[in-house]
Amino acid sequence: ASTVIHASVENGESTKYTLYSLTGQVIMGGEFSGKEFELTTPNIESGLYFLRLSEDRANRIVMIPLLIE
Repeated sequence: ASTVIHASVENGESTKYTLYSLTGQVIMGGEFSGKEFELTTPNIESGLYFLRLSEDRANRIVMIPLLIE
């Protein structure tokens, strides 16, 4: 089954996202605009993943650990 991930950022401008496995493999990525977004993951195995959010104008990168069950 797919998993839905909700995230929000401060500035609401262009933000790139990348979902990584624990081993560093890129699962998916893209870009969104706005303060909030919803990401529906493909059918991935249960485990620990990292969501990387990179806001262009803020020059800030955030790594968020996610446990998908």
